Amino acid sequence: MNHLKQSYLKLIPALSENINAIFCNRLEQNQFIDLHQFKFTEQTSDFNIIEQILTKAQRIPLCNYTTTLNAKSIKLSSQLKQLVSKEKFIFNERGTKDLYLGWPFVQGKFNDGTVFKCPLLFFSINLEVIKGKWTCNIKAEVNITMNKSFLLAYSYCNDQEIPEPLLNETFTHFDINTDGFLSSLGKLLKDNELDYNIEKVTKFNTLQPFKPITKNELLKTARSNVLTLSSEAIIGIFPQSRPLVVHDYLSLLQNESGWDVKDYFNRKIKLNPNDETGGKISDRAKEENTFTPFEIDAYQEKALNFIKKGNSICIEGPPGSGKSQLIANLICDYIARGKKVLVVSQKKVALDIVYKRLASKEVNDFVGIVHDFKNDRKDIFDKLKYQIDRIDENKRKNKEVEISGIEKKNQLANEKIDKIIEELDDLKFALFDDSECGKSIKELYLKGNEGNPQLLLTSSFGQFKYADISKFEVSLKRYLSYHLKYESATYFWIWGASFALLDRNDLIEMNHIISESGIKFSELQKKCSHLLGTAPKYEELIFFLNKRNLLLKFIANIDHATTYQYFRKILTTIPDQNDHWLAQIERNILGCFDGQGIETTLKTEELGRFQKALQQALQRKRNLFKWINWRLFSKEKMWINRVLISNKLKKSRTDIKELSIKIDNRLNYEHNVSKLNEKKWLINYPKLINKITVQNWFFYQRNALNTYGQYEKLSGLGTLIDFTKNDRAIQIEVLNNFIRILDKLPEYLNHWKKYFSSKQLSELLSGIQSEKKIRKELTDEFDNLVDFHSIYDQFNQVEKEIAEQLKDVPGDLESRISDFQYALANYWIEKIEFKYPVLKSISSGQFESNLKILRESIDTKYESSKEITCYKSREKTYNDLTFDKSNRIDYNDLLSQLSRAPSIWPLRKVIAEYQEEVFKLIPCWITSAESASAIFPMTECFDLVIFDEASQCFAESGIPAIYRAKQLVIIGDEHQLAPVDIFKSKESPRHKQPKHDSDSIHNLAKIHLPIFYLNGHYRSKHPDLIQFSNSNFYNNALKIIPEFEAINSTDRPIKHHFVKGLWEKGLNLKEAQKAVAIVNQIIRHPAKKSIGILTFTSKQQALIETLIEEQIGDMDYEYLFIKNTQNSQGDERDIIILSTVFGPDSDNGLNVTYEYPKSKFNNLLNVAITRAKENLHIVSSLGSNQLNALVTNHPEVQVLKAYLQFARNPAIKSGKTNQKTTLTFDPQWYLKIKVKEIIEQINPDLEVLFSAPFADIIIKNNGEACGIILTDDEIYFNALSSKQTHIYEPALLVTRKWPNLAIHSREIWLSKTDLYQKIKRFIYRITSGVV
Repeated sequence: MNHLKQSYLKLIPALSENINAIFCNRLEQNQFIDLHQFKFTEQTSDFNIIEQILTKAQRIPLCNYTTTLNAKSIKLSSQLKQLVSKEKFIFNERGTKDLYLGWPFVQGKFNDGTVFKCPLLFFSINLEVIKGKWTCNIKAEVNITMNKSFLLAYSYCNDQEIPEPLLNETFTHFDINTDGFLSSLGKLLKDNELDYNIEKVTKFNTLQPFKPITKNELLKTARSNVLTLSSEAIIGIFPQSRPLVVHDYLSLLQNESGWDVKDYFNRKIKLNPNDETGGKISDRAKEENTFTPFEIDAYQEKALNFIKKGNSICIEGPPGSGKSQLIANLICDYIARGKKVLVVSQKKVALDIVYKRLASKEVNDFVGIVHDFKNDRKDIFDKLKYQIDRIDENKRKNKEVEISGIEKKNQLANEKIDKIIEELDDLKFALFDDSECGKSIKELYLKGNEGNPQLLLTSSFGQFKYADISKFEVSLKRYLSYHLKYESATYFWIWGASFALLDRNDLIEMNHIISESGIKFSELQKKCSHLLGTAPKYEELIFFLNKRNLLLKFIANIDHATTYQYFRKILTTIPDQNDHWLAQIERNILGCFDGQGIETTLKTEELGRFQKALQQALQRKRNLFKWINWRLFSKEKMWINRVLISNKLKKSRTDIKELSIKIDNRLNYEHNVSKLNEKKWLINYPKLINKITVQNWFFYQRNALNTYGQYEKLSGLGTLIDFTKNDRAIQIEVLNNFIRILDKLPEYLNHWKKYFSSKQLSELLSGIQSEKKIRKELTDEFDNLVDFHSIYDQFNQVEKEIAEQLKDVPGDLESRISDFQYALANYWIEKIEFKYPVLKSISSGQFESNLKILRESIDTKYESSKEITCYKSREKTYNDLTFDKSNRIDYNDLLSQLSRAPSIWPLRKVIAEYQEEVFKLIPCWITSAESASAIFPMTECFDLVIFDEASQCFAESGIPAIYRAKQLVIIGDEHQLAPVDIFKSKESPRHKQPKHDSDSIHNLAKIHLPIFYLNGHYRSKHPDLIQFSNSNFYNNALKIIPEFEAINSTDRPIKHHFVKGLWEKGLNLKEAQKAVAIVNQIIRHPAKKSIGILTFTSKQQALIETLIEEQIGDMDYEYLFIKNTQNSQGDERDIIILSTVFGPDSDNGLNVTYEYPKSKFNNLLNVAITRAKENLHIVSSLGSNQLNALVTNHPEVQVLKAYLQFARNPAIKSGKTNQKTTLTFDPQWYLKIKVKEIIEQINPDLEVLFSAPFADIIIKNNGEACGIILTDDEIYFNALSSKQTHIYEPALLVTRKWPNLAIHSREIWLSKTDLYQKIKRFIYRITSGVV
């Protein structure tokens, strides 16, 4: 991989002879000033400035700020002003202060032929105006430094190692006298084996004017590897961190193992790492192991979960997508778990934003922010000393904090979050799982509320899976359509046998039977008429044929004279009791003959008196005197004796008792006989009390009653034969002959019923339907009837049952099919809900209660994460400290070094020597890629390295920081700006990128790492501000929830201002004046808004700065910035003003020149138009004619035409935003379609739209949005997580003040009426102004 190393190394500007730190062959006006030019302005000698610099004097006068007397001073003042402006710009962009005085100069050539002419030493200075004079101040806190670019180029080109002490030399022990200083410098160079040739010493007592020289001239005069020193001095911008990147590369070159970029990236991807507890973790990181004190969205959380697995990833972060929020959460999570984090960005504003976020959670004490590794050294050292001094306070604070309580509260919150999220995940899975029947229950809920519960739901419905049901539904529809056609009560062929297997031969035979049956039946009727005197109808004959056996039994019964006699009596009287009653009476009467039997000698009327006399005799016999008295004087004595004798009994007490029993039996007998005598249909009961006689009577009487029952069952028999006439023999003969006629029918029926049912034969043979009509229907519908019955035969048993049920359901074809679908949907709903009980929770109060608990738990987690992060960070500063008696040993050496003056070490050396202690005190560092190389050891010293705005970081600058990472997160945006060298003062072509790799660290990471996307957009308050970029650059992937008030505002957020300006060498005065006028207008408004002014040229930027200063005065940078667009990435303001500068020139041509690669104008425009939070003002000199010419003459900026048209006319939409809303799923899948129908029923004047990307339904009243409805449709289906659906987006809707209502598909299934009322209440609230 040496070729790759060398390629990237050559891309480092610090090694290129095209940079001024190595080959300063001429001085550009806005970049450098020859110090010799200040001779005789304020100094008696220009060299006096050098002498004062060596003594670290302050306020060294240079020249007047303004003067009208001295043209030279005016020019120098202007140059100084430009330098200060350049330094300020660089500071605002990178946070570095790279203004240096360079002296003395060294020139020559290296062994490989590379030439050099550059300062050898750099003195950090600042320039300021004091009392009308430009003054120069040496920064006492910043050491003098060697020109590291020169030293490293010397090492690389000469293949000679430069000692580390020389690179880090601070010159603190050098003599401040010029001669002594130069002598020490010469010794230093010789000691480090740098061969040099110093010019005559006398020449160093004065400054020489800077001598321009060409490369060829230097190649001719210089000797290889001999340094020639000269007393030239310049003031200019010299970035000091870049050389240290070279130093890193040289270290990497020495370490061949692990350098391969691809392999190195691959080692950063761990798809299934172990978590802290040793177990595998899922796609969603465990809440208990995650400490995120900042609010987060689903896209950020998805990336964070993947990172928590130990993976390195690349993140695409479009404008306003919450990159800094994610970075801040990652920092807190990692340092809370004792990890070390490095955040790298080339943009000062990006680093500052992250730092401010961390400060809002009181974590900033544990964060070191280094924009300028030299100038920020004091602040870092102060923070380290502060942290050491606070160790005891950290202990005290932590003792005061009930960490166990906080951790328990955090644990409980985590458990609740995990539990509820698991339930919500299960709910979502169950809602859309279609594995059970081929459709999700979400769609079934919508189907299950359309129809009526007409069909009986049985387990047999389980055979119907939606993937296979279409064939059955087609057949069912066809079958039911036939049924509806034929279901008329008069339609002959619907009653017959199946036509399924019939063909044309059967049709012929059926027609034959129609004719034959009529003839045969007529013959039978004639015979019946001759026999009976009447012709029975077909149904009557069939009836008696079916009752043939019963008829035979009837004939047998009436063949007995007694039975016949009793039957005729019953027939004429009509019995009021049945055989059961008569049988019971028979049992009662015959039971009287059992045992002692019946007394039969007494008359019926004597029974009562005799029973009384007998009872008296029995009573007297119990008493001797009464018994004697009874025998002597009783009148009944003789009667009783006579009856006893008649019954062959004696006068004993026993016999008298026996007689008493006989009398009781007789009384019971007479009672039952009286019941029989009451019935007029019973005749001839025997007078003789004899058991056999009575039994015979009951036999015939019951037989007659059964015969009557048979007669009743033979309905209509009485109309054929009059049984009231006493003609038993004739009647029996007629009945037997009738049976003979009936016996002919089965032979006919066996043939006819092959095709015809009894009902059909009845209709045909009874003449109810004409033979002609029947024949015509048969001919016309034969094929349809065959199809009708064939469909049915092809149904399985379950399908037949359903078809039969649907035949009985009222309604037309569609309603019956709908009823089937309704029944099927409800069957599967019941089954799926049994499988997934969680589905029922969505309609319960517990669901909303859980969401409330989830919201509270997440809020608790935010707060406890902050407290735990602070606690763990404080704890780390004092954990595992060692003591000598009561004195702490740790940190003493570090504190001593931090407090040394003037011999304070460079930051890099302090961190290298005390790395463990430094990282305990400050576990998180925020810096640029170059500063990371300048201050950190070239080892994997960080657990996590995060690149922010990585698309603006050159790959060669960022690679060394990557090699300091155990884990990487690269965040950038391919649609924003590529890396820009803000220090470059002249055209210097970069070397070609290594094959398969890219210019930015972001593009390099995209090749090797998994890519995640942050698609939430939170910057723009109105969708118009991001719409164009979203459509043209981000494929409409960005999700924005605009502010409710902004969406209804009549004041459009994008304002186009056309001016008749001219392009003049990168300037457009009219546009600049208009931009300043807009600023003037904004600042007069009482609401203070932050403002950013952007242009496409640096000259226009400078012009606007001048006009602002002249017309408004100095403005706070935090309030206003003025930038070339290529330096604005990462910035945002309430209001952005964009001056395009482009326009017609003095020759009536169209000039579209900008300081950025032509192929990347889309990126430039994207950045420019996405900086605004509230309003964007476009100031342009391009009229309609110029816009048309753009595409023809400048195709690279044709997107500008589209945007200007969009800005001018809000009705013009761009790209995909003009497309109609399309439905991904079948319309029956969408709850919002049904909700729209309900809304239109409630208030037809409301406008219901599906086009809002952040809601399923947006409701408009009188043209203004008034509320939104969220459903479980596509937005819910596509949501990354349950938190996004139920927590993050609802919370954002509340923040953005959107009235909203959430509806679930199960609600419409449970009760459409209740849902109607719910929506009605919401509509009333949002349209009546009730909140």
